[in-house]
Amino acid sequence: MDPGSKITLRWTSTDDVGIVSHTILFSPVGNVSSSFQTVATLPATQQTYEWTVPAISFQVAGQNAFIKVVAKDTTGKQGFDEWEILIPTNDIAGTVQFTMTAGQIFEPGQMMSSVYTTSGINRYLTRVEYYIEDVRGETRKMSGRGASMEGLPFYSPDTARYVVSYGDTTNHRKYWYSPLFKIRPNSLLGDAPPAATLISPAAGASFSPGTIVPITWSATDDEGVRLIDIVASFDGARTWQPIAVNLLGTTTSYNWQLAPGTGSADVRVMVIAKDSRFQSSSDGSTRMFSTNGGGTTTDTVTISRATYSTSKGKLQVQASSSAGPSAVLQVFNTSTNVLIGTLPSTGRGSSRVSPAPTNITVKSSLGGSASAAVVTRR
Repeated sequence: MDPGSKITLRWTSTDDVGIVSHTILFSPVGNVSSSFQTVATLPATQQTYEWTVPAISFQVAGQNAFIKVVAKDTTGKQGFDEWEILIPTNDIAGTVQFTMTAGQIFEPGQMMSSVYTTSGINRYLTRVEYYIEDVRGETRKMSGRGASMEGLPFYSPDTARYVVSYGDTTNHRKYWYSPLFKIRPNSLLGDAPPAATLISPAAGASFSPGTIVPITWSATDDEGVRLIDIVASFDGARTWQPIAVNLLGTTTSYNWQLAPGTGSADVRVMVIAKDSRFQSSSDGSTRMFSTNGGGTTTDTVTISRATYSTSKGKLQVQASSSAGPSAVLQVFNTSTNVLIGTLPSTGRGSSRVSPAPTNITVKSSLGGSASAAVVTRR
């Protein structure tokens, strides 16, 4: 989970007497009771929460972060569920360039002699993760499949992609994601994949936090659609979160309850149809709408410094939000939209980058953004 990204937490809770409240807790370092901090205390009726992932420093203890939901009943008894998460520092210089293009078609078992190239990454850093994932509802992480001359997995989605991470220990790392590509069997097999079409929401539509987003679609298959998944992205299709999983294949609509909060300016919904032969097809990954109540930004970002030192290979940025330190600010290369790093709460930070970006864009977790030219110095 990238710092500054928005995650929609969802949960269910039951009790024989009655739930009176829910509490969201976060620990930046391990599942240790003393390290948990209260994020929010919510009424019993609220079972969804919009959480902005905080920026945390390198965790020298070697333990990942945890997010926890605690339910309390009328007698004071508590029950909880928790989730271990990795929040990368994203301060790794360099880039990863993938060899495939969006929508490119490969066959199951196909050997991949070249998947990506790197530029500017410190040779002493390690490739800490390398795998294929399927971003549909039940996200599948397939370590080793299709990597290092191994054949691609024997299944048929159009939502597969490679994930590469460089770093060294714990959360000192950065992730790169390939475009979504297709794995399809040879046409001689005689079975066509399903077809899915997202009908609503329309591109450019706007919804307010806490309201309902009506999602509608159509899906067909020569042997019948088996199941439907719905996933959503709040960061320009970089990461995807499940909204509904394994809906009946005859379903053509779903009311998505948005969490209270500030919403997002770039939201995408992808509907995924699965047939009885476990082929799947999707639609909607490039259609953008907003959930921040009108598509307007909720804060103003100002960049007061953007300089690059050629002798040190460092980019220094000073930026601020009109909302103050409550906004998490991330720095991107304007031309490539690649994340460079997350600024600390002071708004001033530096990152090793190679080559030097010509322009940068600072994006706020509250929706605002600003761009500036980078001044190069020795």
